[in-house]
Amino acid sequence: MATSAAHEAVLIGYVGGQLFADPVVGTLLSFGVATLVGVPLGMAVKAAQRRVVDAASAA
Repeated sequence: MATSAAHEAVLIGYVGGQLFADPVVGTLLSFGVATLVGVPLGMAVKAAQRRVVDAASAA
């Protein structure tokens, strides 16, 4: 089944149902959610890596 680029952009903003029919709004929403989830997760991973390196250098 072929889909158009606009249809795929709308699917990016899909969370349990179609939130917005406008592909631009769906894309912006998707990037916003990814940022809200990704930044704290990245900071947690970086902190964990820092603890491992500090523990290894202290030993």
